[in-house]
Amino acid sequence: GFVDDKEQGQRIKLFDLPMSPFDNRLMGSVYKVGRFHELFMKQLESDDKGEEYSTYPEYFPTDEMKAERSFHPTDFACQKQNSPTEGDLAPLTEAQLDECWIDPKSVPNDVSIWLHCDTAFKDEKQLLRGDYSAIHEARHAHRGNVYYTWAYYKRSREEEFIDGLVARLQHIRATGKRITGITYDKPVGGGGDNLGKLITTVCHGAGLYAPLLYPLPRSGQSKNKRIRFAAGFWADGRVYIVKGMTHADVLRRQMLFADAHDDLADAAADSFNEKVYQPQ
Repeated sequence: GFVDDKEQGQRIKLFDLPMSPFDNRLMGSVYKVGRFHELFMKQLESDDKGEEYSTYPEYFPTDEMKAERSFHPTDFACQKQNSPTEGDLAPLTEAQLDECWIDPKSVPNDVSIWLHCDTAFKDEKQLLRGDYSAIHEARHAHRGNVYYTWAYYKRSREEEFIDGLVARLQHIRATGKRITGITYDKPVGGGGDNLGKLITTVCHGAGLYAPLLYPLPRSGQSKNKRIRFAAGFWADGRVYIVKGMTHADVLRRQMLFADAHDDLADAAADSFNEKVYQPQ
């Protein structure tokens, strides 16, 4: 929509645009983009007395903004406040993520190692819209802490993905350890488990021990809900990002719901599936 600024004699275009929490420095700044000046701002602000007011009451009445926030707090924080990780309902904050870093030497030796997979090549529509395939390595300690040590994250076809998976299995075996299990999206519609069969065949061909395979049912389940559920474990201090982990920056953005994609965070959410997460 548009608002006429009578003082400046300009017409201002208003639109909902989620802001990345890593771009908070842009709040209040104006940028010239084509014919428009873009201003990143909140649509509800507070005065010195703590009273909230709409920054554009002609277009966004204060009472309507408060009502919208009460019904859709998460969407409101993203689209109206440009602050997706602010507020009591944010599942995870940037400050909490900053506390997740840990040195590699601090990872316990007595852990179970899992590889969690999220594949785009199984669906041609996902490939066409540029989705990524992901592999997430998680090391589970018996007391319930999870350590993320490595990730694969690429737009890749099946062959390239399998090559990346096998290379990681070989690397882990070279360190004298074994993979406990591999999780991936369970096939729907009665189709065969082609990915599971391929993983087993390729492992045997490479002279590798074939890990246990866990096809998990994700169809019909919201990615957003799975990631938000996992975010609770992050907020509780159960998750650690090992310094030097590949694609750690991508994982951080996706856990904050500040990235256009969520494939890596969705793969990581398997760490807290009931078949995987079993602290003693």
